[in-house]
Amino acid sequence: FLKGLWYNKAVVRNLGLNYIELQGHQYVGGVSGYGIHANIENCYVNTSNIKGYRIVGGIIGIISNDMELNSSYVKNSNIEGQDEIVGGLCGENHSSNEDTTITESPLTGNHRYAYFYSKINKSYVNHTIVSGSLDVGGICGLNNGTNYNNSISYSQINNCYSNSFVNRNVNSNSVSFGGIIGDNYNNNGVVNNSYYNSSWNSNNIANV
Repeated sequence: FLKGLWYNKAVVRNLGLNYIELQGHQYVGGVSGYGIHANIENCYVNTSNIKGYRIVGGIIGIISNDMELNSSYVKNSNIEGQDEIVGGLCGENHSSNEDTTITESPLTGNHRYAYFYSKINKSYVNHTIVSGSLDVGGICGLNNGTNYNNSISYSQINNCYSNSFVNRNVNSNSVSFGGIIGDNYNNNGVVNNSYYNSSWNSNNIANV
């Protein structure tokens, strides 16, 4: 669990993980399960197996408010969720502009902050199997953003690519699968300048 402060983020930088075997229930990721007010930069997971029940990602389970994943990658790995919200880099990319109380000066008090964004930048997934039953994507399973003043979305995937095999679990009838994201929740997330290699997607998924 990575948690910093709005003015002093928690940071994981320049970390490489090879041949790891990781299994959990929810919020499961190679570097971290959950992050808020944090950054992960220049990290990778290689030739590894990461498994969980839900909210599973190759780098992190969930990117939450005020967090960025930058210049990182997953390759030659297996990212598997038994149920929902599974992604090659992260299970869920989540941001909101909810009311919050800040106890640190000089901004002590109740505030409504639109800058509670979450971003995945300049990162990729290569030759990796990503599988689950619902909300499964080559980069991110669920892109869960908020739209502030009907103009700006703070849940973003920028300059990323996926060359991964996105697989729907047996007995799943869901169509929330994609080469980049499985589900763009309420259409409030944004994907910019990103692509996937369709030849790596399995034949039995829909809405890639």
